[in-house]
Amino acid sequence: MATLIAIILVFIAIWLIALMLFQGLSGRAEFLSVRNFFLLGFIVFQLVSGALAIVGPRTRDFGLVGMPTTAMIYLFMVTVFLGIFLVAYQRGWLVHRLANYIPVGTAEPAAASMLTLAFVFLGVGVFFRVVLIQIPVVAPAFFMMGSALLAVAAGMSAWVWAGRMFNPVLAVAMVVITGIALAGVLHTDFGRRAILGVVGCVGWGAYHGSWKHLGPRRVVVLLGGAGLGALVLVAAFTAARDSSNRDRSLGQAVTAVRGANVKEGVRLLLTGQDAGRNSMWLLENYPERYPYDTLHTARYFLTLGIPREFYENKPEALGRTAVAQANADRKRASNYSIGPGLIGHMATDNPFLALPIYALFGALFMSLLDRLIAIHPTNPFVILPIGTTLGQFVGLARGETGLFLFQAFMGITAAWVLMFMCAKVLGMIGWQMQTADDTDDQWYDEAPDDEWDPDGDEHDRWDSPWSDEQYDESSYEASTY
Repeated sequence: MATLIAIILVFIAIWLIALMLFQGLSGRAEFLSVRNFFLLGFIVFQLVSGALAIVGPRTRDFGLVGMPTTAMIYLFMVTVFLGIFLVAYQRGWLVHRLANYIPVGTAEPAAASMLTLAFVFLGVGVFFRVVLIQIPVVAPAFFMMGSALLAVAAGMSAWVWAGRMFNPVLAVAMVVITGIALAGVLHTDFGRRAILGVVGCVGWGAYHGSWKHLGPRRVVVLLGGAGLGALVLVAAFTAARDSSNRDRSLGQAVTAVRGANVKEGVRLLLTGQDAGRNSMWLLENYPERYPYDTLHTARYFLTLGIPREFYENKPEALGRTAVAQANADRKRASNYSIGPGLIGHMATDNPFLALPIYALFGALFMSLLDRLIAIHPTNPFVILPIGTTLGQFVGLARGETGLFLFQAFMGITAAWVLMFMCAKVLGMIGWQMQTADDTDDQWYDEAPDDEWDPDGDEHDRWDSPWSDEQYDESSYEASTY
């Protein structure tokens, strides 16, 4: 029975991948969307990891003793969560209308102006991450804002480059900006999500700036190549990570990555780092051994911005609490924690309340962000801030979910506000932003657009993958999710 449940989990993972590919190839949804990044994380950290936990050997730390009952409950929670999430995301109750009222700028900067802004964002981001994080109490805020601006700078340079990929000036500019952004996020940190934030925003900017208009075949090829490169880079960082030595210098971090076992890093990434097993352990121990901590993840998210010295009873991270409960910290570093998995969070938070609430809230939040992209498909001031925290959305399914959601929300907000502030300050000192309507950007042209599409038919079909009719509730039955 347990093996059958593992097979079902794998089939659900395959079905989700097929769904994303089908919707992308048919133009029903974007290949790169917030929802798809979350689903990729769910596939790895809950479905694949869960299947491996069921059929794999029992371990001393977080060992499972209630099979196959635990596996059946886990499968039931996964299925119900995905059902609620996918339906709520597609329907977008209220949030699709709300997206129309969120004030955003309408200007679409020309390439020269975008590169200027990219370098400005890069400089401000480095200043935040290197200088302002030295200020006590508010350091975490500057840390987060700096990371967001560095990712925006890399994404903006990729946005410009993607339309003229063979222009050496734009290619060099993107490489330089991305390299400095990566160095900036590695300063005092060695986390995968920070790296994925920059690397992901590069792909995000290239896709939404140009690639999504090229047609499905070219998009698949380009995204496949970019995704493979990103996987190798993030895998190298994963293999080089050491929980007992996270405060490495930039030089030490680069040296560690260069000597990393990429194959082992890929294995760690694709097997979910035991998040599925950890979720099942929490299912077995709540509420039998430990009482429900009702909606702990929600409370952790809402209070995360309050310094602990001002809130003595501030909720603790579940990943640290579970380590102590399983007595798994006896031979670990002092900062050791686990990824409890999204299902594990719901298991401890009282699943009868947490599962429907978290599925509904998460779906509507991601639907709002993707809807904003759909109605502003060519505006980098809307799209790029959303792409700064893609690593956090991937990590939601791994846990610590409250922390990652907080960082995603604050990172997007900070990037959104700071982008407009930087542009306003530049305007006050005399700089004038050129828009796409003001210039044809001939200074970087080396080939007409129709070289990418000789027939001239794919651009029209792919300019707006999500039509308003597909978001109209009256046509819901005709759409897929």
